[in-house]
Amino acid sequence: MESFPIAPMDRLFRVLTALLMGLPVLFAILMLTSPWPLPLLFGGVGAIVGLLYTWIWFYWRPSQFRLDTAHLHIEFPRRQLVVELSEVAAVQVYDAHQDFVNDWGPGVRIGAGGLWGAFGWLKTSKGLLQMYITRNEQLVVIEFTGRKPLLITPDQAQDFVYALESI
Repeated sequence: MESFPIAPMDRLFRVLTALLMGLPVLFAILMLTSPWPLPLLFGGVGAIVGLLYTWIWFYWRPSQFRLDTAHLHIEFPRRQLVVELSEVAAVQVYDAHQDFVNDWGPGVRIGAGGLWGAFGWLKTSKGLLQMYITRNEQLVVIEFTGRKPLLITPDQAQDFVYALESI
């Protein structure tokens, strides 16, 4: 069984993550410095944001992609998604974001985006993809016969594709 960690975040996602991490701090400062009853509002919103961030980390952001002889395991800290490799129809690496857009069309993200990457679904003019990305280059698209395509960013994308095609 081969393991491929999710790729490190590119600069865009690092900047977005840093900015979004400031939101709970901002709400904490507002909660501590605002006149009554605003601390209740800011504390509540800050708690909701914190819970949302925790949910994204544990349930939406994969930590690694594992390949065995029959399955692709997308592993999250608190869950796992298992995909049958017998349904793989095609695999392609897009070196640059624009190459992906040229092939699939511009997209609209449905799900979490900006915090540690983009996770959920991507609606493009070519179709709907399930998406787990942390950078905008070395994008791997896996198309299937029985399910929606996957858009992922394993570290060492070419090695991942070679391992997948070798099975």
